[in-house]
Amino acid sequence: MTFEEALQKLEDMSEMIRDEETSVDEAVKCYEEGMQCYNLCKDLLKKTEQKIEGVTAGKDGFIVKTRTDRYRFDKLILACGGNAAPQTGSDGSGYALAKSLGHTLRRPYPALTYLLTKDPACKELAGVRANALLTLYVDGEKVQMEEGELQLNKDSLSGIPVFQLSHRAVQALAAKKKTTISVDFLPQLGEEELLHMLT
Repeated sequence: MTFEEALQKLEDMSEMIRDEETSVDEAVKCYEEGMQCYNLCKDLLKKTEQKIEGVTAGKDGFIVKTRTDRYRFDKLILACGGNAAPQTGSDGSGYALAKSLGHTLRRPYPALTYLLTKDPACKELAGVRANALLTLYVDGEKVQMEEGELQLNKDSLSGIPVFQLSHRAVQALAAKKKTTISVDFLPQLGEEELLHMLT
């Protein structure tokens, strides 16, 4: 029985147990069959939690090797994530699997991340959230602007506009370019209006 078949049977048994017309004897039988389906589903899911140790490609498809088993598939989608969450399996091992299948890799960069800052003002404003306009400069050139809720932490900037800028900022930093973000907390006001309000 496949996982899908066992799951469907489990759902059917559950419906029968809830049906007021089902006798006690039938409900007990459904419960027992349902527990068998549940245990089968649990065992099949446990198999999917195995760490993949290697993949080979051949004329007959792909062989996926785990510590205890080998599986053959006609097609294979490699969706392992990066290094961001080792506790969920995104530990970087997917890069080695891709290379073993003949793929070339470009240097990976975080796509969405917070950005560290040395600005001492962040420590004093840690925990503050505010709408702001952020502008990313690389080697003095304006590269990207994003507006939205900014979250200030003791040593970092976070929030949607930061995530939107982060990929380009990280690439620039990796290339050892001067990378700066300016934060405008009153983007709806022009310079003259702001000076007028302050005087």
